[in-house]
Amino acid sequence: MQGLQNRRLAGGFTLVELVVTLAVAAILVSTAVPSFVELVSNSHATKIANDFVASLHAARSEAVKRNVRVTVCHSANQKTCNPGGKWTDGWISFIDLDNSGTRQAASERLLGSHEKADTPFVFDLGEDSLPLQDYISFSPDGMARAATGSALGGAIQAGRLELRNANTGVGRDVAIIGGSIKVKEVQS
Repeated sequence: MQGLQNRRLAGGFTLVELVVTLAVAAILVSTAVPSFVELVSNSHATKIANDFVASLHAARSEAVKRNVRVTVCHSANQKTCNPGGKWTDGWISFIDLDNSGTRQAASERLLGSHEKADTPFVFDLGEDSLPLQDYISFSPDGMARAATGSALGGAIQAGRLELRNANTGVGRDVAIIGGSIKVKEVQS
């Protein structure tokens, strides 16, 4: 008789207990998943913005260190600039020997590249940021300057780019004024 009682005690959950447990688990998962998705989106926004700002800082540093102009431009193939393209295509940094704002693959050394983001991402340029539309170029004095030969020849490049996740609106505002690069978080 005692062996039969032990078997009943070790039998496990009843159907009612199992259904209640699954219902509680479903409620917990349904409240946690949206928060997790937002966390992942915020993480992607932070990573892309950090990569972009790191590319700008590295370009500025290389320009000063090597005493040459270094340019960051958008690039779909990570080898040449894509004038008229978009920053969301990816970007490259290179030594800009001819001060053109575009890379001559045969003669200008590629310093770094970043592929297109795998998440839906937006780079918004303010209307006052047209000098940053195709490239950002740093001269040997560390200042962001327009390429010589352009309408702004030698003038300081200034403006802001807003990088944000297209789904959540979470992102970063990157302001470039002279040689200064400032970043702040934004929510659209």
